[in-house]
Amino acid sequence: MHRVAVVVPAHNERSLLPACLAALHRSAEQIAPVPVRLIVVADACTDETAAVAAPRAPRC
Repeated sequence: MHRVAVVVPAHNERSLLPACLAALHRSAEQIAPVPVRLIVVADACTDETAAVAAPRAPRC
């Protein structure tokens, strides 16, 4: 069970999303062992935002 969820709204953020998610992963490691779930909400994007997010945030 995850105790912390971080929701990242992203619309056409293909270029900025990797750095954002990397920073969130580093922050999540700081509060270990609290499980953290990253959720990226990417709706109606016209770029590859969802494809970029998928391997970094399984809930996309």
